[in-house]
Amino acid sequence: MAITFTIIAILLFLVVLAIGLLSDEEFTCLSDAYYTMKTCFFPAMALMAVCTLMPALSITPEPFEFLAFLMCGLIAFVGVAGDYKGDEDKRKIHVISADISAICSIAWTTIVCPWALLWLIIAIPAVVDKKMRILYMELACFGMVFTALLV
Repeated sequence: MAITFTIIAILLFLVVLAIGLLSDEEFTCLSDAYYTMKTCFFPAMALMAVCTLMPALSITPEPFEFLAFLMCGLIAFVGVAGDYKGDEDKRKIHVISADISAICSIAWTTIVCPWALLWLIIAIPAVVDKKMRILYMELACFGMVFTALLV
């Protein structure tokens, strides 16, 4: 059952990524897909979070389950506050949720599947490409989490 949820989460991630890449809007992070998806963005992110949480909890040692909850739950907050360019309050919620989720995903992956941290190599171009740095970091974080879940 865990593999099914993981595959659904990966497919949702790929759909959001594809919508963002194929849109006419500027695409520098997954959240830019909000401006194309509008009301579909939150359900997609929330479902991705729930589908990631269930298998993550099944492989997380009990003392570290809070990392899985934060990592996944905060992705739903990112979806709720999708309009990060317009509303200043939503921007704060969005950015803080995304940052804490990323930190928790790195910590969680370190505990559950340390070799999956190799995905962080994808973030190396972020040092040079300031415009796309958030997208590189998102790809690395989602990649390492999904890899850990599939192993």
